[in-house]
Amino acid sequence: AGAQQQQQQQQDAADCAGAAKQMLPQEQQLPNMLAAGSGCRFTLAPLKFLGLGLDGVIAAPDWQQVQAEVRDSKRAALLQLLESYQADKEQVQQQQMRPQLQGISRRAAELTLLGTCSACPSNHRNVSAYYLDLFDRGGLLMDCGEDTMGQLERRFGRQQAAQRILGLNAVWVSHMHADHHGGLYPLLLRRQQLLQQEPAGAQQQQEQQPPLLIMGPWPLFRVLSNYSDVL
Repeated sequence: AGAQQQQQQQQDAADCAGAAKQMLPQEQQLPNMLAAGSGCRFTLAPLKFLGLGLDGVIAAPDWQQVQAEVRDSKRAALLQLLESYQADKEQVQQQQMRPQLQGISRRAAELTLLGTCSACPSNHRNVSAYYLDLFDRGGLLMDCGEDTMGQLERRFGRQQAAQRILGLNAVWVSHMHADHHGGLYPLLLRRQQLLQQEPAGAQQQQEQQPPLLIMGPWPLFRVLSNYSDVL
């Protein structure tokens, strides 16, 4: 039984080696070359187990099948999200407006989610930043992760974003994780540059306005103090 098992292992190893060799292009297939697969191992010690082990090699997946499964799962998730959105929308439309909200115009306030729940900027989601547009009364920025300024420009355009940066009333930073305040410093620098570019009359009017209010944990102000020293 032991000999048969050893022969079977050798046969399996040979089959794996042949399959691994076929994975290489024809011009790269050499007699003494083996394309290692997932699970391939080479034992150096102890000496009684010295050698190449292919019994744990896992066959390569069918990538076309994997891609098809990913597409199907994405489609199912999107359809489920759409159904949930439609149900929530119908529920909201059936609810009566609260008395506190009646009579409020469209330009009272607008909340823009510039980024949510991402550790770093990506193609599909940015780091935490929420802009509350109060229109003629300025605006508020809650958290200011990396590339918040870029998100403002993508949402409102470069000129309108510049006006909103100048019109900021306050910035609130929740805590000192970098994805919540990393975009504050370039935004402050951009605001300073915009103020310096203002015409003489407009610049004097801007100087009469109160300075930008920044709220956050105490360590933030130490960072801001050090940052202002190098500007």
